[in-house]
Amino acid sequence: MTIKTLLASLVVGGALAAGASAAQADSSERKAKEKVEDRAEAAKDKTEARAEADKDKAQNRADAEKNRIEQKAEASKERIDQKAEADKNRIDQKPVAKTGKETTVGDDVSDAWITTKLKSQYTTESAFKNASIKVDTENKGFVRLQGTVPNETARAKALEVARSTKGVREVRDDLIVGAKN
Repeated sequence: MTIKTLLASLVVGGALAAGASAAQADSSERKAKEKVEDRAEAAKDKTEARAEADKDKAQNRADAEKNRIEQKAEASKERIDQKAEADKNRIDQKPVAKTGKETTVGDDVSDAWITTKLKSQYTTESAFKNASIKVDTENKGFVRLQGTVPNETARAKALEVARSTKGVREVRDDLIVGAKN
C-alpha cells in the first residue's frame, strides 16, 4: 500500500469514525428526546386522570346536593298538597251556619228561595202585623233585614225566624223599632 492509499484509507476511516460518532450522538439525542416526550406524556396522562377524578367527585357532590334539594322540594310539595286537600275537604264540608244549624248538601238552597220564604213568613204571621221588613239575601245564605218593627218582641221574633230558616248562614239586623213608615 502506498502512502497515498494509506492516507486515503485513514481519511475515509476517520470520516467513517466521525460519521459513526455523529450517528451515535444523534441516536443518543433522539433517545433523550423520546425519554423527555415519554415523561411529558406520562405527566399529561396523570394530570388528565387527576382532573377526571376531580370532575367525577364534583359531579357526585352536585348529584347528591341535587337529590337532597329535590327530596326537600318533594316533601314541601307533599305538605302543600296535604294542606290543600285538607282545606278542600274542609271547604267541601258544609259549614255550621252562624244560626247554629248544620247545613248539608240537600239543604243547599238559593238566595231567592230564602228571601221568598222569609217574606212570606213576615207577611203571614200576626207578630209582624204592623211591621215593614225588607229582606235581602246574597252570597248563599247571608240575610240582611231592614225596615221597621213595632217593638223589641217583633224584632227578636223576626231575627229568630230568619236564623231558623233553612239555608240561612248569617243574619244582619238593620231593623228599627218604631212605627211603620
